[in-house]
Amino acid sequence: MNMLIDFRAQILPGMDDLCPTHLTAIRRLVQAQREGVDVLVAAPLLDLNQMPAALFLKRREAAAEHLELLLQEGMPRVVMGAEVLWHPELEREPLPTLCTGDGWLLLRLPEGRLTEETAASLLRLQKQVRGIIISGMERLEEEDVHRLFAMGCKGELSFSALTHHRDRERWLQYLEQGEIVALGSEPGDDRHAYRKLEKLSRKLGGALEAVMNRTAEILQIQ
Repeated sequence: MNMLIDFRAQILPGMDDLCPTHLTAIRRLVQAQREGVDVLVAAPLLDLNQMPAALFLKRREAAAEHLELLLQEGMPRVVMGAEVLWHPELEREPLPTLCTGDGWLLLRLPEGRLTEETAASLLRLQKQVRGIIISGMERLEEEDVHRLFAMGCKGELSFSALTHHRDRERWLQYLEQGEIVALGSEPGDDRHAYRKLEKLSRKLGGALEAVMNRTAEILQIQ
């Protein structure tokens, strides 16, 4: 495999709930380096019910500056991104500043089934960005997964969603069809998340390399 990318890393000290200190950030950077991860996408969660977008971006910038001081030679490259929780007023926000990579909005849907209100909002949001990537798609019902892909959305999965055989069977067709465009670590799973990648490489073969190539294209990195 040419490149390993964690598309949803909780790595920003003081910004991510499960990365409260610089020591935590260093530990995760070292773990990722040890397991051969090339790129970490720092994707803190924006919940507009808790924080306005302008304050979120200001805090992310400050956290990124702190993280830059921790990076050492050989550690993974860190790319700034965001995971945005869907909100009824999201369309009024400065979406380009909240995108990850080349204009892609990493969107977390509310718990429960996909509603008509949310589906209609997604169609409008798609007109403002290059594309929408639904994070943690393993949380969704199969009917909603099909509907989201039919709407033109893409998907992101956690590494653990592909660990077990039955789960891999569920998602393999979407990996092969290019509907899943990124994989990410789960909050608090920094100790084991990247170790799963070696097993996934053997079990998924070319499908894992293909999804990593799609992620690299989204991030515009080589």
